[in-house]
Amino acid sequence: VFETLTVRIFVDFLHARARNNKEGSNFLSKSGCGSYRSAFKELYRRCGLKMGQDYEDDLKTKFKGLNRGHAYEKEKTGGRLTEGKDPMSFALYKLLCKKMLEDGSKEAIFAHAFLTMTWNLICRSKNTVNIHRNHITWGSDSITIRFAHTKTDVEGGDQARLRHVFANPYNLDICAVTSLARNLHASLPKKYGRLLDAKSYQRCKTLPLIHF
Repeated sequence: VFETLTVRIFVDFLHARARNNKEGSNFLSKSGCGSYRSAFKELYRRCGLKMGQDYEDDLKTKFKGLNRGHAYEKEKTGGRLTEGKDPMSFALYKLLCKKMLEDGSKEAIFAHAFLTMTWNLICRSKNTVNIHRNHITWGSDSITIRFAHTKTDVEGGDQARLRHVFANPYNLDICAVTSLARNLHASLPKKYGRLLDAKSYQRCKTLPLIHF
């Protein structure tokens, strides 16, 4: 099967995937192409095979062409020049925290704790969901948290690294220690020693809109 899978076939597959996305583009984004390329190489590895140097060189050349084509297409159509999600501004973060603190409902208390912890830890939401109480300590004037693994450290080689979360007595709206204490007071202890609900990510996506 792999002998018949040429680089041209793989590139045609990427074009087909691009046309099926919501933008209807002829080219996948640079990150999208990179993801498929990594998966393609991983498939070879799991099958105990190795790409030939000529094959890899051809693949590299074709991908440069795909990225150029994507850039030209965005220039011609006025497409979005950035990829991924736009970062939340600090002003919006403060406003959301203020509204959730004023809300007082159980869901708002949870969302406030989830947001402030994720923001202060500068981590992915999945890491916040998986924080375990055994990995939390109090170090001097801050909460210290360790992650078992992260997206960039799947083998857990960085487990000794301490991530610090400090209180903010000058602005309780954005104080992660305050929001976490309120959440622990409002909710029952979580199963398996988790700091937050195992379904926290799904809860955040289904939260009702905060009234401004």
